[in-house]
Amino acid sequence: QYSYQHNNYPTVSTTAPDYVSAYNTTAPDAFPNPAGLPPYLPVYGFTYYATPFGQGNNQEDTTNQQITGNAQKIWGEHTLKFGFNYFHAHAFIGNLSRTLNFGLTPTQNLESPANTGDGMATFLLGLPTGATRLLGPGLITLNGNMYGAYAQDNWKLSRKLTIGYGIRYDFRGNLTSPNATLGSFNMQTGGWWLDGPVEIPGAVFQGPNTHKGIYNPSYDLFSPHASLAYVLRPGTVIRSGFGIYYDLYAVWEQTTQGPRVTWPISQFQETPNLNSVFPTVGIDQPFVGLPNSVYN
Repeated sequence: QYSYQHNNYPTVSTTAPDYVSAYNTTAPDAFPNPAGLPPYLPVYGFTYYATPFGQGNNQEDTTNQQITGNAQKIWGEHTLKFGFNYFHAHAFIGNLSRTLNFGLTPTQNLESPANTGDGMATFLLGLPTGATRLLGPGLITLNGNMYGAYAQDNWKLSRKLTIGYGIRYDFRGNLTSPNATLGSFNMQTGGWWLDGPVEIPGAVFQGPNTHKGIYNPSYDLFSPHASLAYVLRPGTVIRSGFGIYYDLYAVWEQTTQGPRVTWPISQFQETPNLNSVFPTVGIDQPFVGLPNSVYN
């Protein structure tokens, strides 16, 4: 049996009044946009206020293909079942996040700041107190394969008692990128695991120095199971069972979330506290003095 599933549901949510764009918060210097994507505003945060506007940009284009085969053989009191499956995943995913926050500090009473200040007033003055952005694309193409096989037997020991037992084995390869180098911090050496070359001039860390996908695949994903069914009386059956199961797909995708937003692909950047003493940073340049590229 062959199955094919393609999902493409990018989501761009926005409530962006014109007066917000007048502050030039979509300027490339403040919030650079990944190539090929339209400009979008950061999510605005106001202390003690609900977020009234901002934009989110999530890209998810996935293609899953699966081949499965199953067979059954009745042999005396035994019902034997065997099967296999092959699963291929292709995904173009990313979550582009940027924020611009307005706290109380710039509008507090300097002599007695307790219980003073207003986040909306701070915004109207154009004095952000913090911001975050993603340097680099934040979008990545991933491919991966999974394989599985199982065998099981339902053995009818008597008219009333049936036992079942079996085992399944799965192998989940790494999700790898055909056009990007995945990186992850090496806690043992203080360096970086890199599964491909780093095309950044002067970069201290170079690759590849590990296999594609970085993480070591698991070779011990055995899933035994056993069950029992006993007919106590007509219309009443007692059942019990035990099994080990693995959620392979969800864990698969989660393991890539760190490398996806990690150097050398991209990197989250957060400002220190802004305008905490004097009004020195305007709304159009919250990242002044910080690198504008993941290559810096």
